[in-house]
Amino acid sequence: MLSGRVVTCCHCQVIQDFELKSEKENAEIRLSDPLQYQSIVDAEWNIIYDKLDKCVKSGAKIVLSRLAIGDLATQYFADRDILCARRVTEEDLQRVATATGGTVQTSVNNVVDDVLGSCEVFEEKQVGNERFNIFSGCPSGQTMTIVLRGGADQVFY
Repeated sequence: MLSGRVVTCCHCQVIQDFELKSEKENAEIRLSDPLQYQSIVDAEWNIIYDKLDKCVKSGAKIVLSRLAIGDLATQYFADRDILCARRVTEEDLQRVATATGGTVQTSVNNVVDDVLGSCEVFEEKQVGNERFNIFSGCPSGQTMTIVLRGGADQVFY
């Protein structure tokens, strides 16, 4: 179980950049000095770590993203006791933002205290073959989820 601040990111190019990808075909860098190569590589890594640090410095303990979050970012967050969830639907991001009192973000550049949501308890539970993220003790008090489970879809019609 985890409690704390929640940041939700939607259409967030920054979060997408948390996933390392191969370079585009025909990308070209011309160097006059081979020693410049390491400085370019270091600059790329610094950009990624700067984005991750902004999430950490925001005080968020839970990061939700509509896009993929790569292994590097997942490990970086885990090392700092931050849970991250990737590929959360836009509808679910809006629900969580409403329930926790936060605002869905499109960038990590403006993640200030006012846009973070909060909950007393966050836990992941498995019901049948599905896993659910449960946010409890949310400040709005206007949201509720009821999980219905049956042997077949026809049970609910």
